[in-house]
Amino acid sequence: MVKFLIVAVVAWIIGVFGWAQIIGSLQNIKERSGLVITMILWIAIMGVAAFLAVAKLGELWSLIIGYGISFFQVIRSGKIE
Repeated sequence: MVKFLIVAVVAWIIGVFGWAQIIGSLQNIKERSGLVITMILWIAIMGVAAFLAVAKLGELWSLIIGYGISFFQVIRSGKIE
C-alpha cells in the first residue's frame, strides 16, 4: 500500500509538470517551433517514469491514477485553450 501511494504521488508530480509542458507546447508550436524539443523531453521523462513504475515496481494502476489526476488538473486549470 505504501509503494502504491508513493508511486501515485510521484506520478502525479511528474504528470502535473509533464502534461502542462506537453499541452502548452502543442498549443504554441506554430509560434515557437523549438517547443518540439520540450515536448519530446517531457514525453521521454514521463515514459521513463512509467517504465520504472511498471517494469521495476509493478505499479501500473498507481501510475495510471497519478497521471490521470494530474492530466485532469492541468486541463481544468483554465489555462488550456
